[in-house]
Amino acid sequence: MQKSSIVKWERRIRISTAVIFAILMMLNIYISEKFKTDFVFFQTLLIYILLFFQMAFNLLQFISQTSDKYIRMTMILLYTYAYISNFIVLLILLLLPIESMFVLTMALTFFTLSLTFLMIVERQFKKRIKKRVQNSNKDSNH
Repeated sequence: MQKSSIVKWERRIRISTAVIFAILMMLNIYISEKFKTDFVFFQTLLIYILLFFQMAFNLLQFISQTSDKYIRMTMILLYTYAYISNFIVLLILLLLPIESMFVLTMALTFFTLSLTFLMIVERQFKKRIKKRVQNSNKDSNH
C-alpha cells in the first residue's frame, strides 16, 4: 500500500516541527537576556508557522477522505476560525510587554486547545460518516 503525498508531507512537517522546536528550546538556554525577547518572538512565530502547516495538512487529508460537501464546508470554516483566532491571540500576546516564556507557553497552550477541539470534531464527523456507510451497506444487502 502506497502512502499518499499528503500523508508523507504531514509526517515530514510533524518530524521537522519536533526537531526545530527542540533545537530552539536548547538555543533558548544559551541566548543572553539582551536578545531573549527577539529570539522568543522568532521562535514562537516559527513554531506557529510549522503548526499551521500541520493543521493545513490535517484539513487536506480530511477533505480528501470525505465526499459530503456540508461536512467539508463545516471543517473548512472551523479550521479558518482556528487559524484566525490563534493568529489574533499570538499577536496580542507578542505585543503585550509580558515575560517572553509566558507568552510562548500561553500561545502554544491556546493553539493546542484549538487543535484538540478540531481533532474531536473531526473524529465525530468520521464516526458519523462510518455509521452512515455501514447503514447504507446494510440497506443494500437486504
